[in-house]
Amino acid sequence: MKHEPFKFITLLFIMVIFIASILLYLPISHVTGADISFIDSIFTATSALCVTGLNTIDFANTFNVFGLIIIALLIQLGGLGIICTAILVFITMGKKVNLKFRILIKNSFNLSSLKGIVKFVLRVFKITFVIELIGALLLFINFVFKKGIIKSLGISLFHSISAFNNAGFDLLSKNGLFNDYAKVITMFLIVLGGIGFLVISEVMSKGFKNLSLQTKIILSTTICLLVIGTLGYLCTTDLNLMDSIFLSVSTRTAGFVYWDLSKISNSGYLISVVLMFIGASPTSTGGGIKTITFFILMLSIYSICRRRDCEIYKRRISSDVINKSLVILLTAIIIIFSATFLITCFDPMLAIKDIFFEVLSAYATVGLSLGITSSFSIMSKIILCIVMFIGRVGSLTLISIWLKEDQRKHKYPVENIVVG
Repeated sequence: MKHEPFKFITLLFIMVIFIASILLYLPISHVTGADISFIDSIFTATSALCVTGLNTIDFANTFNVFGLIIIALLIQLGGLGIICTAILVFITMGKKVNLKFRILIKNSFNLSSLKGIVKFVLRVFKITFVIELIGALLLFINFVFKKGIIKSLGISLFHSISAFNNAGFDLLSKNGLFNDYAKVITMFLIVLGGIGFLVISEVMSKGFKNLSLQTKIILSTTICLLVIGTLGYLCTTDLNLMDSIFLSVSTRTAGFVYWDLSKISNSGYLISVVLMFIGASPTSTGGGIKTITFFILMLSIYSICRRRDCEIYKRRISSDVINKSLVILLTAIIIIFSATFLITCFDPMLAIKDIFFEVLSAYATVGLSLGITSSFSIMSKIILCIVMFIGRVGSLTLISIWLKEDQRKHKYPVENIVVG
Protein backbone atom coordinates (compact mmCIF):
# COMPACT_ATOMS: atom_id res chain seq x y z
CA MET A 1 0.00 0.00 0.00
CA LYS A 2 2.95 2.29 0.63
CA HIS A 3 3.74 2.65 -3.07
CA GLU A 4 0.14 2.88 -4.32
CA PRO A 5 0.17 6.72 -4.54
CA PHE A 6 3.26 6.63 -6.76
CA LYS A 7 1.66 4.03 -9.04
CA PHE A 8 -1.54 6.07 -9.27
CA ILE A 9 0.32 9.26 -10.20
CA THR A 10 2.37 7.42 -12.83
CA LEU A 11 -0.65 5.68 -14.40
CA LEU A 12 -2.63 8.94 -14.42
CA PHE A 13 0.18 10.68 -16.32
CA ILE A 14 0.23 7.89 -18.89
CA MET A 15 -3.56 7.98 -19.31
CA VAL A 16 -3.63 11.76 -19.86
CA ILE A 17 -0.81 11.50 -22.43
CA PHE A 18 -2.69 8.79 -24.35
CA ILE A 19 -5.99 10.72 -24.46
CA ALA A 20 -4.25 13.98 -25.43
CA SER A 21 -2.27 12.18 -28.15
CA ILE A 22 -5.49 11.02 -29.79
CA LEU A 23 -6.98 14.51 -29.66
CA LEU A 24 -3.85 16.08 -31.14
CA TYR A 25 -3.75 13.43 -33.86
CA LEU A 26 -7.31 14.13 -35.04
CA PRO A 27 -7.84 16.66 -37.91
CA ILE A 28 -10.00 18.77 -35.59
CA SER A 29 -6.78 19.95 -33.90
CA HIS A 30 -4.91 20.87 -37.10
CA VAL A 31 -4.85 23.87 -39.39
CA THR A 32 -6.12 23.25 -42.91
CA GLY A 33 -3.77 21.02 -44.86
CA ALA A 34 -1.62 20.05 -41.86
CA ASP A 35 -1.09 16.41 -40.98
CA ILE A 36 1.09 14.67 -38.37
CA SER A 37 1.93 11.07 -37.52
CA PHE A 38 0.62 9.45 -34.36
CA ILE A 39 4.12 9.19 -32.89
CA ASP A 40 4.51 12.96 -33.32
CA SER A 41 1.20 13.54 -31.55
CA ILE A 42 2.39 11.30 -28.69
CA PHE A 43 5.68 13.19 -28.58
CA THR A 44 3.92 16.57 -28.49
CA ALA A 45 1.49 15.47 -25.77
CA THR A 46 4.31 14.03 -23.66
CA SER A 47 6.44 17.13 -24.13
CA ALA A 48 3.53 19.40 -23.13
CA LEU A 49 2.40 17.40 -20.07
CA CYS A 50 6.02 17.00 -18.93
CA VAL A 51 6.47 20.77 -19.48
CA THR A 52 9.49 20.13 -21.69
CA GLY A 53 8.95 21.98 -24.98
CA LEU A 54 10.80 19.68 -27.38
CA ASN A 55 9.12 19.53 -30.78
CA THR A 56 9.38 17.13 -33.69
CA ILE A 57 7.08 19.39 -35.74
CA ASP A 58 6.38 23.10 -36.18
CA PHE A 59 3.51 23.06 -33.69
CA ALA A 60 2.68 26.77 -34.17
CA ASN A 61 1.90 26.16 -37.85
CA THR A 62 0.41 22.67 -37.36
CA PHE A 63 -2.21 23.09 -34.66
CA ASN A 64 -5.23 25.38 -34.81
CA VAL A 65 -6.80 27.18 -31.85
CA PHE A 66 -8.35 23.96 -30.53
CA GLY A 67 -5.01 22.14 -30.72
CA LEU A 68 -3.18 24.99 -29.00
CA ILE A 69 -5.79 25.02 -26.23
CA ILE A 70 -5.16 21.30 -25.65
CA ILE A 71 -1.41 21.94 -25.48
CA ALA A 72 -1.93 24.86 -23.07
CA LEU A 73 -4.13 22.67 -20.84
CA LEU A 74 -1.51 19.92 -20.86
CA ILE A 75 1.18 22.44 -19.88
CA GLN A 76 -1.01 23.73 -17.06
CA LEU A 77 -1.76 20.20 -15.87
CA GLY A 78 1.91 19.29 -16.03
CA GLY A 79 2.98 22.38 -14.10
CA LEU A 80 0.33 22.20 -11.39
CA GLY A 81 0.12 18.43 -11.23
CA ILE A 82 -2.80 16.28 -12.31
CA ILE A 83 -3.65 15.30 -8.74
CA CYS A 84 -3.59 18.93 -7.62
CA THR A 85 -6.07 19.81 -10.38
CA ALA A 86 -8.32 16.87 -9.48
CA ILE A 87 -8.45 18.02 -5.85
CA LEU A 88 -9.47 21.53 -6.92
CA VAL A 89 -12.35 19.99 -8.87
CA PHE A 90 -13.36 18.04 -5.75
CA ILE A 91 -13.28 21.20 -3.63
CA THR A 92 -15.29 23.14 -6.24
CA MET A 93 -17.93 20.39 -6.24
CA GLY A 94 -18.17 20.62 -2.45
CA LYS A 95 -16.72 17.17 -1.82
CA LYS A 96 -14.28 16.31 0.95
CA VAL A 97 -10.72 15.45 0.09
CA ASN A 98 -10.03 12.02 1.56
CA LEU A 99 -6.77 10.71 2.99
CA LYS A 100 -5.77 8.97 -0.27
CA PHE A 101 -5.81 12.23 -2.23
CA ARG A 102 -3.96 14.03 0.56
CA ILE A 103 -1.21 11.41 0.39
CA LEU A 104 -1.10 11.78 -3.40
CA ILE A 105 -0.57 15.54 -3.11
CA LYS A 106 2.10 15.01 -0.45
CA ASN A 107 4.00 12.63 -2.74
CA SER A 108 3.38 14.68 -5.89
CA PHE A 109 4.95 17.82 -4.36
CA ASN A 110 7.46 15.98 -2.11
CA LEU A 111 5.92 17.59 0.98
CA SER A 112 7.08 16.48 4.43
CA SER A 113 3.66 16.43 6.09
CA LEU A 114 -0.06 15.95 5.42
CA LYS A 115 -0.86 19.03 7.49
CA GLY A 116 -2.55 21.84 5.53
CA ILE A 117 -2.64 19.92 2.23
CA VAL A 118 -5.95 21.40 1.02
CA LYS A 119 -4.87 24.95 1.91
CA PHE A 120 -1.62 24.32 0.09
CA VAL A 121 -3.47 23.21 -3.07
CA LEU A 122 -5.69 26.30 -3.02
CA ARG A 123 -2.65 28.50 -2.48
CA VAL A 124 -0.86 26.86 -5.42
CA PHE A 125 -3.79 27.62 -7.73
CA LYS A 126 -4.09 31.20 -6.53
CA ILE A 127 -0.36 31.81 -6.99
CA THR A 128 -0.38 30.19 -10.44
CA PHE A 129 -3.37 31.97 -11.90
CA VAL A 130 -2.52 35.38 -10.44
CA ILE A 131 1.04 35.26 -11.80
CA GLU A 132 -0.05 33.91 -15.18
CA LEU A 133 -2.79 36.52 -15.56
CA ILE A 134 -0.43 39.36 -14.62
CA GLY A 135 2.14 38.01 -17.09
CA ALA A 136 -0.47 37.69 -19.84
CA LEU A 137 -1.74 41.21 -19.19
CA LEU A 138 1.75 42.73 -19.35
CA LEU A 139 2.48 40.90 -22.60
CA PHE A 140 -0.93 41.82 -24.04
CA ILE A 141 -0.32 45.54 -23.45
CA ASN A 142 2.84 45.27 -25.54
CA PHE A 143 1.34 43.21 -28.38
CA VAL A 144 -2.18 44.59 -28.76
CA PHE A 145 -1.16 47.36 -31.19
CA LYS A 146 0.86 44.92 -33.32
CA LYS A 147 -1.42 41.89 -33.62
CA GLY A 148 -4.88 43.08 -32.62
CA ILE A 149 -6.93 42.30 -29.52
CA ILE A 150 -8.01 38.67 -30.11
CA LYS A 151 -4.72 37.34 -31.47
CA SER A 152 -2.63 39.23 -28.89
CA LEU A 153 -4.82 37.91 -26.08
CA GLY A 154 -4.36 34.32 -27.22
CA ILE A 155 -0.60 34.62 -27.77
CA SER A 156 -0.07 36.44 -24.44
CA LEU A 157 -2.06 33.91 -22.41
CA PHE A 158 -0.42 30.90 -24.06
CA HIS A 159 3.07 32.33 -23.60
CA SER A 160 2.44 33.29 -19.97
CA ILE A 161 1.26 29.75 -19.18
CA SER A 162 4.21 28.24 -21.03
CA ALA A 163 6.75 30.55 -19.36
CA PHE A 164 5.53 30.19 -15.76
CA ASN A 165 5.32 26.41 -16.12
CA ASN A 166 8.82 26.38 -17.65
CA ALA A 167 7.45 24.57 -20.71
CA GLY A 168 9.29 26.33 -23.54
CA PHE A 169 6.47 26.11 -26.11
CA ASP A 170 6.92 29.38 -27.96
CA LEU A 171 4.56 31.48 -30.07
CA LEU A 172 6.35 34.81 -29.68
CA SER A 173 9.38 34.18 -31.89
CA LYS A 174 7.09 32.64 -34.53
CA ASN A 175 5.19 35.93 -34.62
CA GLY A 176 8.23 38.20 -34.38
CA LEU A 177 7.23 39.45 -30.92
CA PHE A 178 10.30 38.50 -28.86
CA ASN A 179 11.47 42.06 -28.05
CA ASP A 180 13.37 43.10 -24.91
CA TYR A 181 10.13 43.87 -23.07
CA ALA A 182 8.81 40.35 -23.75
CA LYS A 183 12.15 38.86 -22.70
CA VAL A 184 12.04 40.61 -19.30
CA ILE A 185 8.46 39.49 -18.59
CA THR A 186 9.30 35.96 -19.74
CA MET A 187 12.35 35.82 -17.47
CA PHE A 188 10.34 36.87 -14.41
CA LEU A 189 7.70 34.22 -15.16
CA ILE A 190 10.36 31.53 -15.63
CA VAL A 191 12.17 32.39 -12.39
CA LEU A 192 8.95 32.49 -10.36
CA GLY A 193 7.86 29.14 -11.75
CA GLY A 194 11.33 27.68 -11.24
CA ILE A 195 11.82 28.55 -7.55
CA GLY A 196 8.71 26.58 -6.55
CA PHE A 197 5.32 27.13 -4.96
CA LEU A 198 6.57 26.64 -1.39
CA VAL A 199 9.18 29.38 -1.78
CA ILE A 200 6.72 31.84 -3.33
CA SER A 201 4.17 31.11 -0.61
CA GLU A 202 6.72 31.53 2.18
CA VAL A 203 8.12 34.79 0.82
CA MET A 204 4.59 36.16 0.38
CA SER A 205 3.69 35.35 4.00
CA LYS A 206 7.01 36.14 5.74
CA GLY A 207 8.83 38.47 3.41
CA PHE A 208 12.57 37.77 3.43
CA LYS A 209 12.88 37.40 7.20
CA ASN A 210 12.87 34.13 9.17
CA LEU A 211 12.83 32.03 6.02
CA SER A 212 13.17 28.25 6.24
CA LEU A 213 16.47 26.57 5.43
CA GLN A 214 15.07 25.15 2.20
CA THR A 215 13.93 28.55 0.95
CA LYS A 216 17.28 30.15 1.83
CA ILE A 217 19.16 27.46 -0.11
CA ILE A 218 16.85 27.71 -3.13
CA LEU A 219 17.02 31.51 -3.38
CA SER A 220 20.79 31.74 -2.85
CA THR A 221 21.55 28.89 -5.27
CA THR A 222 19.19 30.29 -7.91
CA ILE A 223 20.80 33.74 -7.76
CA CYS A 224 24.32 32.27 -7.90
CA LEU A 225 23.49 30.09 -10.91
CA LEU A 226 21.88 33.00 -12.78
CA VAL A 227 24.88 35.26 -12.18
CA ILE A 228 27.45 32.56 -13.03
CA GLY A 229 25.51 31.55 -16.14
CA THR A 230 25.21 35.14 -17.34
CA LEU A 231 28.91 35.85 -16.85
CA GLY A 232 29.78 32.55 -18.51
CA TYR A 233 27.77 33.34 -21.65
CA LEU A 234 29.12 36.89 -21.78
CA CYS A 235 32.71 35.62 -21.68
CA THR A 236 32.37 32.65 -24.04
CA THR A 237 29.80 33.73 -26.64
CA ASP A 238 29.03 36.82 -28.73
CA LEU A 239 25.72 37.40 -26.87
CA ASN A 240 25.00 40.81 -25.35
CA LEU A 241 24.05 41.29 -21.68
CA MET A 242 20.29 40.93 -22.18
CA ASP A 243 20.64 37.76 -24.26
CA SER A 244 23.16 36.29 -21.81
CA ILE A 245 20.79 36.86 -18.88
CA PHE A 246 17.89 35.43 -20.86
CA LEU A 247 19.79 32.28 -21.88
CA SER A 248 21.05 31.80 -18.32
CA VAL A 249 17.43 31.92 -17.09
CA SER A 250 15.94 29.89 -19.92
CA THR A 251 18.53 27.11 -19.92
CA ARG A 252 17.54 25.99 -16.43
CA THR A 253 14.41 24.06 -17.60
CA ALA A 254 12.45 26.79 -19.44
CA GLY A 255 13.72 26.16 -22.97
CA PHE A 256 12.82 29.46 -24.67
CA VAL A 257 15.28 30.50 -27.34
CA TYR A 258 15.06 32.78 -30.36
CA TRP A 259 18.37 32.11 -32.08
CA ASP A 260 20.13 29.06 -33.51
CA LEU A 261 21.68 27.21 -30.57
CA SER A 262 23.61 24.91 -32.92
CA LYS A 263 25.97 27.85 -33.55
CA ILE A 264 26.82 28.31 -29.87
CA SER A 265 30.49 27.98 -28.87
CA ASN A 266 31.84 24.82 -27.23
CA SER A 267 32.22 26.71 -23.96
CA GLY A 268 28.64 27.96 -24.21
CA TYR A 269 27.54 24.39 -24.91
CA LEU A 270 29.18 23.14 -21.70
CA ILE A 271 27.66 25.96 -19.65
CA SER A 272 24.23 25.08 -21.05
CA VAL A 273 24.72 21.40 -20.24
CA VAL A 274 25.59 22.15 -16.60
CA LEU A 275 22.69 24.58 -16.12
CA MET A 276 20.20 22.19 -17.73
CA PHE A 277 21.39 19.30 -15.58
CA ILE A 278 20.96 21.29 -12.34
CA GLY A 279 17.56 22.64 -13.37
CA ALA A 280 14.95 24.30 -11.16
CA SER A 281 13.90 23.79 -7.53
CA PRO A 282 11.72 21.25 -5.68
CA THR A 283 7.91 21.73 -5.82
CA SER A 284 8.41 23.92 -8.89
CA THR A 285 7.25 23.62 -12.48
CA GLY A 286 10.80 22.83 -13.67
CA GLY A 287 12.98 19.74 -13.90
CA GLY A 288 16.62 18.73 -13.58
CA ILE A 289 18.24 17.22 -10.50
CA LYS A 290 17.10 20.40 -8.71
CA THR A 291 19.00 23.27 -7.10
CA ILE A 292 18.84 21.84 -3.58
CA THR A 293 20.23 18.49 -4.74
CA PHE A 294 23.14 20.27 -6.40
CA PHE A 295 23.73 22.46 -3.32
CA ILE A 296 23.65 19.50 -0.92
CA LEU A 297 26.11 17.55 -3.08
CA MET A 298 28.55 20.47 -3.24
CA LEU A 299 28.19 21.12 0.48
CA SER A 300 28.73 17.44 1.33
CA ILE A 301 31.93 17.35 -0.76
CA TYR A 302 33.19 20.42 1.09
CA SER A 303 32.23 18.89 4.46
CA ILE A 304 33.92 15.56 3.69
CA CYS A 305 37.12 17.32 2.68
CA ARG A 306 37.10 19.23 5.97
CA ARG A 307 36.05 16.11 7.93
CA ARG A 308 33.09 17.78 9.55
CA ASP A 309 29.29 17.48 9.54
CA CYS A 310 27.35 18.83 6.58
CA GLU A 311 26.20 22.18 7.99
CA ILE A 312 24.73 25.41 6.61
CA TYR A 313 22.99 28.42 8.21
CA LYS A 314 23.57 26.89 11.69
CA ARG A 315 21.70 23.72 10.70
CA ARG A 316 22.99 20.19 10.06
CA ILE A 317 21.92 18.25 6.96
CA SER A 318 20.90 14.65 7.70
CA SER A 319 22.67 11.71 6.06
CA ASP A 320 19.32 10.61 4.56
CA VAL A 321 19.09 13.85 2.58
CA ILE A 322 22.69 13.48 1.37
CA ASN A 323 22.08 9.84 0.35
CA LYS A 324 18.90 10.82 -1.49
CA SER A 325 20.81 13.52 -3.35
CA LEU A 326 23.43 10.98 -4.40
CA VAL A 327 20.75 8.60 -5.67
CA ILE A 328 19.13 11.41 -7.70
CA LEU A 329 22.51 12.33 -9.21
CA LEU A 330 23.51 8.78 -10.11
CA THR A 331 20.12 7.76 -11.53
CA ALA A 332 20.09 10.93 -13.66
CA ILE A 333 23.55 10.12 -15.05
CA ILE A 334 22.58 6.50 -15.76
CA ILE A 335 19.32 7.45 -17.51
CA ILE A 336 20.90 10.21 -19.62
CA PHE A 337 23.87 8.14 -20.75
CA SER A 338 21.76 5.01 -21.37
CA ALA A 339 19.28 6.96 -23.51
CA THR A 340 22.12 8.64 -25.39
CA PHE A 341 23.69 5.26 -26.13
CA LEU A 342 20.41 3.77 -27.37
CA ILE A 343 19.70 6.72 -29.66
CA THR A 344 23.21 6.52 -31.14
CA CYS A 345 22.36 2.91 -32.04
CA PHE A 346 19.06 3.83 -33.72
CA ASP A 347 20.34 7.05 -35.34
CA PRO A 348 24.08 6.52 -35.95
CA MET A 349 24.24 9.35 -38.50
CA LEU A 350 23.55 12.02 -35.88
CA ALA A 351 26.40 13.60 -33.91
CA ILE A 352 26.68 12.25 -30.37
CA LYS A 353 27.18 15.80 -29.06
CA ASP A 354 23.80 16.81 -30.44
CA ILE A 355 22.11 13.62 -29.19
CA PHE A 356 23.50 14.06 -25.68
CA PHE A 357 22.24 17.65 -25.58
CA GLU A 358 18.79 16.51 -26.72
CA VAL A 359 18.55 13.71 -24.15
CA LEU A 360 19.70 15.95 -21.32
CA SER A 361 17.19 18.58 -22.42
CA ALA A 362 14.46 15.93 -22.33
CA TYR A 363 15.42 14.57 -18.89
CA ALA A 364 15.69 18.05 -17.36
CA THR A 365 12.40 19.03 -19.10
CA VAL A 366 14.17 22.00 -20.68
CA GLY A 367 13.15 21.79 -24.33
CA LEU A 368 16.27 23.38 -25.81
CA SER A 369 17.46 21.70 -28.99
CA LEU A 370 20.34 21.88 -31.43
CA GLY A 371 17.84 21.34 -34.26
CA ILE A 372 17.84 17.55 -34.60
CA THR A 373 14.58 16.61 -32.85
CA SER A 374 12.63 16.18 -36.09
CA SER A 375 15.42 13.97 -37.50
CA PHE A 376 15.01 11.24 -34.90
CA SER A 377 13.67 7.83 -35.86
CA ILE A 378 10.49 6.45 -34.32
CA MET A 379 12.42 4.43 -31.72
CA SER A 380 14.50 7.46 -30.75
CA LYS A 381 11.35 9.55 -30.32
CA ILE A 382 9.89 6.85 -28.06
CA ILE A 383 13.08 6.85 -25.99
CA LEU A 384 12.91 10.64 -25.64
CA CYS A 385 9.26 10.38 -24.56
CA ILE A 386 10.27 7.92 -21.84
CA VAL A 387 13.12 10.19 -20.73
CA MET A 388 10.80 13.23 -20.57
CA PHE A 389 8.30 11.18 -18.58
CA ILE A 390 10.95 10.04 -16.08
CA GLY A 391 12.30 13.58 -15.81
CA ARG A 392 8.88 14.97 -14.92
CA VAL A 393 7.52 12.20 -12.68
CA GLY A 394 10.89 11.74 -11.01
CA SER A 395 13.34 8.88 -11.03
CA LEU A 396 12.92 8.30 -7.27
CA THR A 397 9.16 8.04 -7.72
CA LEU A 398 9.53 5.36 -10.39
CA ILE A 399 12.23 3.50 -8.45
CA SER A 400 10.06 3.40 -5.33
CA ILE A 401 7.31 1.64 -7.29
CA TRP A 402 9.50 -1.35 -8.16
CA LEU A 403 11.88 -1.61 -5.21
CA LYS A 404 10.65 -2.72 -1.80
CA GLU A 405 12.02 -1.31 1.41
CA ASP A 406 14.58 -3.51 3.17
CA GLN A 407 12.78 -5.16 6.12
CA ARG A 408 15.80 -7.02 7.50
CA LYS A 409 16.56 -6.53 11.19
CA HIS A 410 20.17 -7.73 11.18
CA LYS A 411 23.25 -5.85 10.00
CA TYR A 412 26.52 -7.27 8.69
CA PRO A 413 29.91 -6.29 10.16
CA VAL A 414 31.58 -3.19 8.69
CA GLU A 415 34.76 -3.60 6.69
CA ASN A 416 36.86 -0.76 5.31
CA ILE A 417 37.87 -0.74 1.63
CA VAL A 418 40.09 1.60 -0.37
CA VAL A 419 38.37 4.14 -2.63
CA GLY A 420 39.67 6.95 -4.82
